[in-house]
Amino acid sequence: MKVKLQQVAHTRSGDKGNTSNILVAAYEPAFYPYLKDQLTAERFHRHYAGTVQGPVLRYEVDGLQMMNFVCHGALGGGVSRSLCLDNYGKSLSAAILGFDLEIPDGGGLPGRPGSRAAQIGPCSLARNPSGISNSKPRIAADSDLP
Repeated sequence: MKVKLQQVAHTRSGDKGNTSNILVAAYEPAFYPYLKDQLTAERFHRHYAGTVQGPVLRYEVDGLQMMNFVCHGALGGGVSRSLCLDNYGKSLSAAILGFDLEIPDGGGLPGRPGSRAAQIGPCSLARNPSGISNSKPRIAADSDLP
């Protein structure tokens, strides 16, 4: 099934000069192979067509199920030099959350059979209709429910 990156990972970012640094971290170790296989430096760069002018380098941190993307020429000459106010690293990291991934049905997504969230109980995404979050969903205890 096709899912958005925000359902399986979260992002962190930073910027310095004309370079943006975006970390993509899987919520669960089971999601990392799909991220690593599908979110290549080339696809990442294509996702930002027209925004990231220079090369994109991907650094894998397999032990932590994370990837770090360094995007050169991503900030219009640098945050303080650019007239484009939305080109900060944080805006770029939020944009990648819309990247499409293919995950097998029941591949461990919250609320799906076989997922940690389904085994333990409802997660915070069930109470967040927008589904937009830049942090890992917290597994709710029964006492947290109304």
